[in-house]
Formats: sequence, C-alpha cells, structure tokens
Amino acid sequence: METYSTFEYAEVKYEIIEDQDKERADLENGKLYLSERSVSYLERLNVAEVLRNRIKFQNYVGVISFKDLKLEILPKFTKTGERLVEAKSVNNRERILLNLVKMLEFSGWAGIKSTDLTHLGLGNDFFEIYVNLFARNLLNLLKTNRDASYIRVSDDLRFVKGRINLRKYSNPARMHKIPCEYYERSMDTTINRTLKYVSYLLLRKVNSVENRRLLRNILAILDPVQLAPIRISEVERIVFNRLNSCFEPYVNFCKVFLRDSVLSLQGSDVEFFSFLIPMEALFERFIARAIEEVVGGKYEVNVQTMIGHLAIRYGKKMFALVPDVVLVKDGGCCIVIDTKYKLLDPEDRKLGVSQQDLYQMYAYCKELGSSKCTLLYPEGINGEINADFKLGKEKIDLHVRTISLENPFDGNKLSNEFKNRLLEILALEQKIKQ
Repeated sequence: METYSTFEYAEVKYEIIEDQDKERADLENGKLYLSERSVSYLERLNVAEVLRNRIKFQNYVGVISFKDLKLEILPKFTKTGERLVEAKSVNNRERILLNLVKMLEFSGWAGIKSTDLTHLGLGNDFFEIYVNLFARNLLNLLKTNRDASYIRVSDDLRFVKGRINLRKYSNPARMHKIPCEYYERSMDTTINRTLKYVSYLLLRKVNSVENRRLLRNILAILDPVQLAPIRISEVERIVFNRLNSCFEPYVNFCKVFLRDSVLSLQGSDVEFFSFLIPMEALFERFIARAIEEVVGGKYEVNVQTMIGHLAIRYGKKMFALVPDVVLVKDGGCCIVIDTKYKLLDPEDRKLGVSQQDLYQMYAYCKELGSSKCTLLYPEGINGEINADFKLGKEKIDLHVRTISLENPFDGNKLSNEFKNRLLEILALEQKIKQ
C-alpha cells in the first residue's frame, strides 16, 4: 500500500473511480483517484471539506487509510507549497514528524515518550510511528502491571472452595463432587479485551517488522483474555480508578481507532481507518504547558479555568468564558492569553486578527478586570503577525502575535530561543540566558 503526504489546510483534487479499479495518486497533477466508498468515509470523518472535485483539509494531522493507499497529513510548521507528494519526498519530513511527536510528549498526550522512536526511526508514516509508541509503552506496562478483577465461578470440585451450594449437593451418586461457588481473579476484563482486540486489528494493518513484534508480544501476554470484537459503547463504560488508571491512555487510543475505523462484517479486518490529532487542541495544550515551564515560578498559571459566563437568561447562565491561560500575580489577573490554531482568511490577515477573536478577548478582560491580553496564532500557516490594539473605553492592551513551531526543542527540552520568544510575546521583562 502506497503512502502519500499532504499538509493541513492543503487543497487536493480528486476523482471518483469504480470500486474495482485501483486507487492511486497522480503526483504531477496533485490529484487523488478514490472509490466512492473512500470519499464517503472521508466525508464521515469530518476532517476535510469534500467538494465536487477537490478536498480542502482542515487542522488535523495523522493518517487516513483507504482501500489501496494511505494519506499522511502533516502539520504546517513552516510555509510550504507542497500539496500531494510521496511520503519519502517531503522536505524536512523527519524534522516535522520529530517536532510533532515531541509536542505530543511535552503536552502529555496519551502517555507518549518520544525517546522510544530510536527503535523505529522516522522513515515510516505517522500511523506506524504512533502505533510504535502505543505498543512499546503498553508492552512495558503489561510486563509489570496487569488489569484483573474477581469473577464469580460455579464449579463441582473434590474439595471445598468458597461456599457450598447446598441446593445442588443432593445427589447421593455424586457426593464426591462438591458444588462450590467462589470468586476467582481473572484477566478477562473489558480493559484487556479492548487492548487485545485492537492489538489484533493493528497487527493486520502495520507494515513495520518492529511493530509486528511488539504487537505479537502484547497478544502473548494477553493470551488468557478472550479475543472478540468489542463495541465503542463497551469501551466508554469502562470506569478507571487508582488501580487501573495507568491503562487509560492506551484505552483512549483504542477508542479513537475503533471509532474512526470501518470494520468488515466479520469484525476481524479493517477496511478503512484513520488516526488524526486535532492541532487546535494540541497547540492549546503545548503553549499552556510551555508557559507553565517558562513563568510558572513567578506567576500563578491557570489553564482552561472557567472565569464566568457571557450571558444570563431567565436565571440560567449561558456561554461559559474559558480562556486558555490566565497569569495571576499577587492575587490579581495580569495577562489573559488565548491561542487560536486556525488559518485566518485574507481580510483577517490584513488586520492581523479575526474580529470574532477581538470580541472574545474583550469579554475575558472585562470579566477578569484585566488590562492586558495576548492572542497567539501559529506562524507556519499565517506568516508573521505583529499587531497591537486598544480594546474598548478601558483601553485594554491586546497584543496579537504568531509563534513558530518549526524547531521549538533543543533535544528533548524546550530551546532557550523558543522560551525567550514566548517571554517576548507575553511582554515580560525576564530573559533566559543562552
């Protein structure tokens, strides 16, 4: 199966072909040839605008697997004119993928540890990389921790175990068999059945030899667990506690994979699947975590905290106000920061900001009594923006800036250059020495 790459917010032409024809890509004309079922699957995912003859991708990155080809969607960390290319031909592809995985790890996304990539490398598509992280970390966890619960068992034994079921102990010819009811610790839990079923499905879809080895080892450990299709509704009913919470990131991965996959009638093969990450959510979490690291010692950093409501009707509060980050010092609000991972339309880019975003920032500042706020966009998809505004009669200072995600790390840590850029954006005086 061929893998092709494109970028978020890119526009790719497509043409519908007959189901019996092989799906393919025409790189010279930047065009995909897809079956009607594949196009329908893409529409169902709701990660792109599917028009009559072209696809306009949104702010999701990851992999979509159709019948005959995989489509890898990469983040626009830098300005690029590439729309549809062979995966191996993408400029700076390894650096883009490494930055993406490090952002996921830094943000605490599903327990990812990017150091594990040394075992796989970055020549594979994003799905293979993410499966490697999932399988390697899960295997390490299963070596030391297994989910188990007690189940009720009824059995005829030669010795007493638990309690005797006297109603069944009445046949003189079978007095040597004692009907007992007892509880036994079992690995056949919903968590383990979910992990086993998804690992089995992944084993049938991955190409990497290393990934196949990891998934087989997981299946071997979970051998006492029954292998059977599991529904999303069952996964969503799982209750996590202090004993099994370590499995939650991996169950969440399974939930996403099952939700966005189309299985065959037998439930043992995957016809279509995708694994996509919303860059808006990742950008919010990454910037909030970076701000905590940079200024957390001097400011109280409140992340995604509700500060009030925009309106009240008939006594009912409506439209919660939840800024991404609020910096507090000496008990008073200093700076309100909101991140917006989106492509500004041409008219907005002239002003350097979306009008709707201005209203939102004004509402935040009015509610908190703050005189300073910052609106932050990604530089790769919008170019550099450096605009300042005064909001309302209060003359609230609004700084609109962009930040580059091209190379925010030095090894596995945030680079001093990125930290200083963040301090500059927030208009804070402190500076980190190089």
